[in-house]
Amino acid sequence: MKGTLTFKGLEEWMDQLAEAGTAVDDAVSELLVETQPFVASELEAQLKKTSETWTGETAASIETSGVQQAGNYIFLEAAAGGSVAPGANYKEWGTTRQAAEPFFRPTFRGHRLKNALKQGMKAILQRMGV
Repeated sequence: MKGTLTFKGLEEWMDQLAEAGTAVDDAVSELLVETQPFVASELEAQLKKTSETWTGETAASIETSGVQQAGNYIFLEAAAGGSVAPGANYKEWGTTRQAAEPFFRPTFRGHRLKNALKQGMKAILQRMGV
């Protein structure tokens, strides 16, 4: 399972960086590097809010990829489950015998992650004199 996060204001932030003569790619990469540990900890915090009998299997499968770039697209990936912890998919989506208890999707829809990114953007703009 992988997540995508989008929010308003990112384009404006990148325009401000470009107008200031700052390398936008470097600033976005810096933001993602600073945010990466928060993404992983927020996934684990959401997981702990579910009724899972805590074995740690799903939590141990949470990982982030590090900053990657494909053309103009700069990103990091977050994942949980897979062959290491197949129960993560059952927890997220449910089964015929188990109600869904999503932890992954709420992380990327949540305001805490978006607020952390916004605060990171402000800090980077200040460091770069914008």
